[in-house]
Amino acid sequence: MIKVEVVNHVPIWKTPSGDPKLIENVGPKEACQIIRDTFSNRGDSLKEWSDIIRSHGILPLDDPYRIILEQRNIPEDDYLWTLGSLAFGSSREWISIYKIEWEDGTKSTPEEDHKRQLLALPKSI
Repeated sequence: MIKVEVVNHVPIWKTPSGDPKLIENVGPKEACQIIRDTFSNRGDSLKEWSDIIRSHGILPLDDPYRIILEQRNIPEDDYLWTLGSLAFGSSREWISIYKIEWEDGTKSTPEEDHKRQLLALPKSI
């Protein structure tokens, strides 16, 4: 089973005294459910909410997270895409994805990959 480690920043955006919440050692669907529960607008179901998140938070074609998902043939309706839309597909960082542990035991570090991509941008921007 794929497991993720995610920090949910939604509580910070909701109230000034809100604390980020670490979500670890759960599957992508469970992580999405936990995150969804912190949103005011939850939709009628996890699937509906997830579809809305993905439709508004499009991952850029060159985003390292998107590349990982495509290389691993993860379908676009998978909850890993929803997590990516929340982390890298919108103007606000709703969550941070620190680790994905794949079924084969390998690990990906999306936040580190994203940071490396940003650091590689030309300095004249």
